[in-house]
Amino acid sequence: RSTVTIIDIFDHIGFKLNQVGQWAVAAIQPRRKRELTFSEYVHFVCYFVMLSARDMARFLFTAQDTDERGFLRRDQFVTLINLLAEGSPFNVKQWEYQFETYHDKKLKHQFIANFNDFVAQNPGALWQPQLLQQRLKKYNLGIQYWDKKMEQYRVIRENLGIKLL
Repeated sequence: RSTVTIIDIFDHIGFKLNQVGQWAVAAIQPRRKRELTFSEYVHFVCYFVMLSARDMARFLFTAQDTDERGFLRRDQFVTLINLLAEGSPFNVKQWEYQFETYHDKKLKHQFIANFNDFVAQNPGALWQPQLLQQRLKKYNLGIQYWDKKMEQYRVIRENLGIKLL
């Protein structure tokens, strides 16, 4: 069986293998730590490029929620924001202060709805994972192919009356 190293995949698309990239690869649960088989590679690309912005926010929230409690503490939010801001032109300190606005006031934690609100008001927070998504699209069948595929799935869901969470 032929494999490709994960670092070679990221080098090929011109994206530094960082924590977000590692989370994206880990999401498909590859058998090897540093390599993907062809079927795992296809799974990785298809999984990640088909994420909507809302799905992407949920993916990132869940990846950072390492203790699987369904919420982020302030320190987890700040760590996530710093990971997302890596290499971006955005002011990470301004995002860090947003925890006070986007958290449950009684429980002092941030739940997925709070994080979705944060991302909706700060769409640049998804800049890095969306850049990875665009690079994967570009180097795997092209951006137009994947955008058309996303639209086809949207229409199918709409016709079936399926509403996304």
